Formats: sequence, structure tokens, C-alpha cells
Amino acid sequence: NIGDDELGLTGRLANVSRDQRFEAAAWLDAAELLQNRVPAVDIGQSKSRTEPRVGLAGVLELAERALRMNPADRRGWAIVRTAVSDPLMPMADRTRWAQIIMRLCEEAGAEHFMVSMFEPMIESVEDPRARIETWDRVLSQVRTKKDLRARIRITQAKEYKRLDETNRAFTAYQDVIDSSLNDTRESRHAVAGAVGVLEEAGKHSEAARLLGRVLAMVERPGLASQFSSSSNYNFVRDLAVSYRMEHKVRIVGLE
Repeated sequence: NIGDDELGLTGRLANVSRDQRFEAAAWLDAAELLQNRVPAVDIGQSKSRTEPRVGLAGVLELAERALRMNPADRRGWAIVRTAVSDPLMPMADRTRWAQIIMRLCEEAGAEHFMVSMFEPMIESVEDPRARIETWDRVLSQVRTKKDLRARIRITQAKEYKRLDETNRAFTAYQDVIDSSLNDTRESRHAVAGAVGVLEEAGKHSEAARLLGRVLAMVERPGLASQFSSSSNYNFVRDLAVSYRMEHKVRIVGLE
């Protein structure tokens, strides 16, 4: 099955010739042999050609050759995804592959796929600030998909909370609410996150005002909509009702 993250990239198959697909497959066969620690024979086109490096770097070098031939090869990206998520991968190699992934995915218009490739790479980085900064770079390349931008900002908000930087976490959640409340289901997590930050700080009046503002902003589903019970509006309203009952606060829009 092909998921949404791969559709943009697999669309490139129409521009890849049969010979390019076969050559890419050959490079990936060699990469898998090397990945499994089986000696690869006659990898280069001639004896004078520089042989690929061994180990993880060699696997990635072979995968890169394949993906330059066929950027839509799912097997090639699976090899890369496994390799770049290795916590022992040197930062220089991470940076280089981040640039390669961004360039190839930008050319293919594959923003969902790009984010899915970066997630394991970034999660394998120990420093939370480095993770946040890397997500900033990815965010700069996500220009059309509001659900992805929301997902990234929510991820950054969670990182800020781990660092006990609640003001920055709240700002990240607020960005999602203001930019994509009615565009993606991801935004409901931002509403819950922002309310949670205020609740943990004991700022119940501010949380009530936020919920009231969001209730005024969020679109109500049509009466005949079969998805009305799972809409962002119903999620926010249920959250507001629960908050009002627990903290005995007045929330505009629930009267």
C-alpha cells in the first residue's frame, strides 16, 4: 500500500525511464548486500572507478546513487530512513543527508514524505534544542501543507515543555490555533496543549478566555454532517464543558 506520505514522490515514476529504474535497483541490491555485511562484487562500472566506502557510509552512498537515478524508489528511501535514524550517525552525515532529502523531496513536491523521513532522524538526536532547531529548518521547507506545519509546531511545543520553557510551548500551540484551527484535525491537539499549559500554571481564568476565543473561531459542522461528532468544534466544546465543570469558571460561548 502507498500512504499519503509517498504519493508525491511516487508521482515521479512517470519521469523515470526503464533503464534508470533497473540501474537504481542494481545499486540498491548492492546497498542491501553491504547492509547485511555480505561482500558486494563488481559494484563500480569499471576498475578505475572509486569503490564505495564500507559500513554505514557505504550503504548510504549506494542508496544515494540509486535515488539520483530513481527518486521514487521506495526501497531506497527505506534503506536511507533506517540508516539516518542510527543515533551513532555523525552530525556531518546527518546534515548532508538532511540537505539531500530536502532537495529531492522539494523537487518531487513530497512534503509529507519529507517530514516522515526526518522524524526518525530528529528523534535519534539526544539534544532537545538541536531537535527543535532541526524542525525549524524542516518547517521552512513545508510551504503548502497546513497539517504538516501544525504537526511540527506541536512537536516543538512538546520539546519546549520538556525543557520547562512553557512560554515557548504555549506560543507554538498558539501558532497552530491561529494559523490552522479550521484546516486540520491536528489543531485540536494544539488547543488541548495550550489549555494544559495554562492549567498547570493555575491560570484558569486565562484558560477559560482561550477556550471562549477558540469556540468563537472554530467552524461548526453542518447539521447533516456524518462527521459532526468528531469535528474540531465538538472536540473544543467538550473540552470547554469539562474545564468549566472541573474549575468552576465561566466560558463565553457555553451559555
